[in-house]
Formats: sequence, C-alpha cells, structure tokens
Amino acid sequence: MQIEKQREEYYKQLGTPPGVPTMKGATADPDNTGIGYNSIITDLGDHSVPEGWIQHPKFNGKGDVPGPPIQWSEPESPDNAQPGYGYIPADTTDTEDIFFYHSDHLGSTSYITDAKANITQFDAYLPYGELLVDEHTSSEDMPYKFNGKEFDEETGLYYYGARYMNPVTSLWYGVDPLAEKYTSLSAYSYCSSNPINLIDPIGLGWVGSKGEDGTISWTWDDNVKSMNEAKQAGYFDYLEPGSIIDNGTINGHVGEDGKTSVYLGYNKNDVSFTWPNSKVTPFEVGTEWLTGEGPRHRDFTNGDLFTEMLRTHEHVRNTIDNIKNLILSGSSLREGSSNYTLSGLGGVLKYMKDYSTLLTGGLTGNLAVTYLGSYTLNWRITNITKESIFISFMVNNTSTIQSGTRPPVIGYTDFWQKNIGRPLNKAFESGPMSKTSQTFKWTEKVKL
Repeated sequence: MQIEKQREEYYKQLGTPPGVPTMKGATADPDNTGIGYNSIITDLGDHSVPEGWIQHPKFNGKGDVPGPPIQWSEPESPDNAQPGYGYIPADTTDTEDIFFYHSDHLGSTSYITDAKANITQFDAYLPYGELLVDEHTSSEDMPYKFNGKEFDEETGLYYYGARYMNPVTSLWYGVDPLAEKYTSLSAYSYCSSNPINLIDPIGLGWVGSKGEDGTISWTWDDNVKSMNEAKQAGYFDYLEPGSIIDNGTINGHVGEDGKTSVYLGYNKNDVSFTWPNSKVTPFEVGTEWLTGEGPRHRDFTNGDLFTEMLRTHEHVRNTIDNIKNLILSGSSLREGSSNYTLSGLGGVLKYMKDYSTLLTGGLTGNLAVTYLGSYTLNWRITNITKESIFISFMVNNTSTIQSGTRPPVIGYTDFWQKNIGRPLNKAFESGPMSKTSQTFKWTEKVKL
C-alpha cells in the first residue's frame, strides 16, 4: 500500500498518467521508464534489497518474449557479508548445508544465506505475518519466519508458546490470558493491532515468591509473561518455561540418583527432577532424549561437565591453534566457524574413533562428541593483549531420531535424509526420541 501511494505521488510530480504497462515509456511507472527504483529512491523511497546486496540488470535472450524494460537478476551477496544466526538443518550435517538467518527489526527472517554467503531463501510478509514472498534457491525451507516463530505448514499457524496465531485472519487462536487486564482491547487481537512496531515474543511463565527463610517458591501464573509483569504483580522473580533450578524441591521432596535440580516446563504440570547442568553427563542427556522425559533444551557453559569434555576434543584444540596462528600472522579476522563433520568417506574413521569410547570406557575418543556427532564450532575473539587472546566459543546441537540412528556415509546422503530421516523425525515429533537441543558457550584464554 505504501509503495502504491508513493507511485501515485510520483505520477503527479511528473504530470504523466499511467499508460499501457506493456508499452515502454507509456507510463510513469519506473519499471517502464527505464530509470529503475534504485535511481529514484529520493522520490519513491528505497524498495530495493538491503544495502550491500547487489542486483544486476537482467536482459532477455534472443528469441525470448519481450518483458518489462527493466528486470533485475537475483540479488548477490557481497564477499564481506557477515552472516547472522547460523543453523544446520536437522536432516544434514554437510558443510555446504549450513545456513544463516538475517532478520528485520521484528525478528522476522528476511534472508537466508548458506556457508558461502549465497542467498538461498528470501521471505517478505504482510503486516500480520502472512507470506507475501517465499523464494528458494535450495531444497531447504527454514520454518522460522514471522517474528522468528515456527510456521506450521499443515495448519498455517505460528506457534508463540502460549497461543497459536493465524496470519491470514490476523487473530490468535485462544483468549489472551491478560484479557481482564486490558479490557479495552480484543482478547484475540495480535499486538494491539500494531504488528509493524510490536511483537509478542514469549508465552507464559513461572513466577517466584520469596519466603521469610529466603527460599523461593515457584508457581505457574497464566497472567504473567515477563519479569516486569511479575514485579508488578508482586512476585520476587520470573523464569521462562523450560528453565532449570539447581537444588530445588517439589512439594517438599528432593530428587534422587543425582537429580538435584528441578525442571520447570511449559505448563503447570510439566515439572520434574533432573540432573543439574553442571553435572549432567552425555549419557544422561542421551537418556532424556531416549525417554522423552526431562528438559528438551539445556544451556551449558564454563565449568559444566559436558562443556569441559567438549573443550578437550581434538577439533576444538586444533581450531584454537589455527586462531592463534592467524593472530600471529597479522590477520584482522576476529570471528568465524569451524566444522567437524562425520559425512562422507572421510567421516568413517572419525565415526569409529568417536564411538569407540563406548567400548573403552572413555580411554579413546571423546564422550561429548560421541553424543554430538557432527557439530559447528563458532568462535569470536573478544580481547587481545600483548600476552594473550580471549576467545568466545559456541556450539548449537539438535538431537533427533534421524541423527541418532543414521549409519556412516549413506546416512548423510540426500536420499537417506529425505526418504528415511525426515519421515522418522515426523513420526517422533513428541515423546521418546523426539527432538532435544543443547547450547554450549565457553571462553578460552590463549597465550601468544
């Protein structure tokens, strides 16, 4: 609508009424005048691709039917394009299939680029999230779209945690839990009917009340979904669904067999004892995936047992040496990623070494990597002194039935992923062997 209004204003300025679109120069539309949008952005506003993404004119070949006078080829990324948030699809771990999100001010995915910074997906939306443009140059379709929320193709709905939103009707499926607080607004409207500037980032959550003895009791509150709202309601603290509390109790009872923490899930009944992040082992994380019980996501950091195992992996140590050599050689590079993959024939020996730890009791291989399999090690230099460099590392992992059962070589082929892996993941969307995820973040101080 904004573009159309600007076009009308542009026509008025030229004093030229719109003509037959197929006749070159017969209309004031920039597409037909031969000027192009990028040359008149001072009048029309910039509706081109983001700054830095290059577009070249596209010309019809000999014998082709004449098209619009000005056509643009697919946008190309500059060589120095810095990727945003990266991910590896659950059905592949090939280096070539690493993708990166590029989002707008609402967190909505606009562009997806691959490991070589080539654009593989472009999405544009109507105000409430209905897809206006959804273009692909690869078979991979990233499901996290409007507001960065997952789009369910079968239902056509976005999942926000507390409710589902229909982008076509611009309405929530379910009454706003805060409806009584905001009586002047519709209980089904999205973001007070202001989707251009506002977002609804989270669902509901857990609120904490502090007792006289200093202990905090956690309860589920349908009317609170942020720390600010928890404070306004008189609570001491707030936790998002999926949080883990160390040394917690449930109704006065403590956990057994090392399960000294409490998992606070996504509804008031989703509560259970679990192992603390600081002590949980890869075996125990694997048990959670296998049984479908306990946290579906864990965050690990410096000092946690799982993190310390991963830090000792040969690939991590080699990456640190490579970063050190880059700095000593005078390189200005300050961030990057390094892939450890079990795909192809080259991954067979790695596969055998990693899984041999199950037979040798940890004398060979690395138990953390036995669980993770292939992974991408993202790194960023945070500080450099005369004596040392400080490096921040991050690894994101997703465990599915496909990644846990596929064999070497053939399990990493497109045929296996599409015809066996994806149907398996679909069949195990919840319960035992359904998807779990882990994030590892730690820092290293390396002497120069």
